Parts: sequence; C-alpha cells; structure tokens
Amino acid sequence: MGSIIRKIVVRITPVLWLVDIPRLRKNNKKITDRAGIEKASGRVALVRLDAIGDFIIWLDSAAEFRKQFNDRTLVLVCNKACEGIAKASGLFDEIVPVDTGKLNYAGNFKFRKQLVEELNRISVEILIQTAFTRRVYTDVVVSAIAAAKKVTIRDTSFDNAARWALDRTDAIYDEVIDTNESGHEDMMEILRNARFTRLVTGSTFKSSVPVLKASPIREELILQGDYFVVFPGGSFKAKMWPMDRFAEAAQYIHDKTGWKCCVCGAPNEKYLARALIENYKGDVIDMTGKTSLIESIEIIRNARFLIGNDTSGIHFAAATGTKALCVFGGWHYGRFLPYDVEDDKGRPLPAVCVKNMQCFNCHIINKSKECQNHMRQTGLFTCVDEVSVEQVKEALDRIL
Repeated sequence: MGSIIRKIVVRITPVLWLVDIPRLRKNNKKITDRAGIEKASGRVALVRLDAIGDFIIWLDSAAEFRKQFNDRTLVLVCNKACEGIAKASGLFDEIVPVDTGKLNYAGNFKFRKQLVEELNRISVEILIQTAFTRRVYTDVVVSAIAAAKKVTIRDTSFDNAARWALDRTDAIYDEVIDTNESGHEDMMEILRNARFTRLVTGSTFKSSVPVLKASPIREELILQGDYFVVFPGGSFKAKMWPMDRFAEAAQYIHDKTGWKCCVCGAPNEKYLARALIENYKGDVIDMTGKTSLIESIEIIRNARFLIGNDTSGIHFAAATGTKALCVFGGWHYGRFLPYDVEDDKGRPLPAVCVKNMQCFNCHIINKSKECQNHMRQTGLFTCVDEVSVEQVKEALDRIL
C-alpha cells in the first residue's frame, strides 16, 4: 500500500510544485544587511544534489572551485549518498548532507519543514548551484540558505523539471548562467561542468578525468592476486544487461587473462551476484553488500579491469585509473558516456559497448513505441538488449 501511495504522490508532484514554487520564492533567504554580510564573509556554498555517478563526474570541477576559493571556507551541500566520497575527496571544509530521496518525495511536508529549518542556520557570501540536472527540490534547498549572492547553472537544452517551473524558480537567483551551445545539447557532463566553472570563476582550467584519492581499507578486503570486477547493478532494471551475458563476458575475461572474477554491488543486488555465480564456470569473489561505498571504490582501484552497466562503478573506475568497459544504451548518449575531456593527462577513459540506433538520445521520457513494447515484453530498453555478447567480446579484445 505504501508503494502505491508513493507512486500516486510522484505522479502528482508537478501539481505540488504549485505549492513549492510560491513558498520558496517568498521565503528565499537573502543577506542584505551589513552585519549579515560580515558574518557570511569568506564562506562559499556549493550545492550539488546529484546521484553518486554524477557527483563523481563533477569532482574535476569541484577541485577547481577549491583552487579558486582556496582562501575561503568551502561548504558543500550534497546528496546524503555522496557524503563519504565528499569527505574522502578532501576538497570541502564543511559538508551538509541532504536525504534527496525524502526531499524528492514532494508529499513529505514534515521532512521538508525540518530540513528548511536546518538549512536556515547556514549563511554564506556566495551560493553556487552547480548541477545541470536542476530540479524544483534543488531550489527548495537553495532558497533556505542565506546568501548575499546566489548563482545557478541553467541550460534549456535539457531541463530535469518542467521548464515553466524552473522559469519561475530562476527568480531566487541573482545570476543564471546558460551553458548551452548550439549543436552541443548532449555535451559530455565533464565538459559542461568545466564550462560553468570557468564562467563563474574566470578560471582557464581544462577539464580532465576526476580523481579520487586512495582511502584506507580493512585488511580482510584487500584481495590477493590479479582480479577484475563485475559491477552489474543499475538504477533500474531496464538499463541492466542480462546476467547470463555478464557471466559469459566474465568467463571470456578470465579465460583470456587468468584474472580472478570479483563481483561488487549494494546489499539489495545480491540476487545479481547469485545469477553471475550460477552462470560462471569457476570461483567468484562475491563482495556484494560486504563493503562500504569507499571500500568498494578501493577494491575497484586495485582491480585490473571493470565491466558494468551505466552506473557509478564505471565512474569509480575512471576516477581511480582502472580500465573499464560499460555496456551502454543510448538514452543520454554523449552526456555521461563516452567520456570526453579536454586533457586526459594520460589516464584511461572508460570504453563503451553500444548498439547504435536511430532512437538514441531519447532521454528516456521520449522512448519510441517500439522500445516501450520491447520493455513490456523483456523489461529492458531495446538499445541495451541489442548489445550482444560477441560485440562485448570484440570490445574486450581491443582493451585487454
């Protein structure tokens, strides 16, 4: 029953925006008095409420913000899921985690009230909303933080909320920076982040592959010998390549290299590990649900290779210098993958294995009727299901 109610609320979220938008505009916290400005002086807030993979991609630009604001206190307001990564990065002086799952659930009025009260205690000289995928709930957070100046990225080539809604919430910002370039609507996110950072700070830095510094790991999690990682999870089933195919690809990697197979994932992905083990001829090191997020990153760092879906694991591999192959669909082709940077600094970029189709860049919400029918029959996006094991093996031959 709870899930049914949640689905209903998600469906009516745009209607609830009609409550959110006037409220956040009316209650937008601005610092205008001298005492308030003096108190907030030297403090800069970066708001980044994206999911883990998007957050990893942004760390390249975050490092530049740290460099440009090196003499100021840098406050990060982030998705709670990214808090550990943010701490490990060493880039931020203060971190304010937000439970975006509860925040995105527009009917959770009690949680929002408590969150706004907590955020009201923060005051900064400059607030910068850095996420391209801005939502109305992002602006609920921004409006609650007191700042002398508020800046946001806005790119009308793709809005993550209805355009009419963001047109109205733009009013809480002192500066709205459009990063859109004609003909580059699906610009790789690293490039877009860098462009925004340069426009805000006046920096001339060139985008590169994000870097995650090494963190301590429990001794029992240090795997001996050469191994590769299978990271088979995904944000939802339609994006996930079938496990029998992953097992066949993993078998090919092992037979070709002699490396041991290790599978990683969240506790709720144990069923994927079981499916891999059932279809794999040999021993599998199953680390699913046995590590923290930071520990899983270190396991990937020490691996020889990673293969996975379009999920955070691919970005962990990139940020730790581990070669990787992503079995990828075309819903946002070019935006998150394949990687495109101005200076790779000799670091390996994740490779992608895709089946090119005319419906690429459907942004999921504009799926073709054929894809919708295919999903009803198989549970998978057509572009994911069309990627064959033979195609993946050919990609592996080019990489390994």
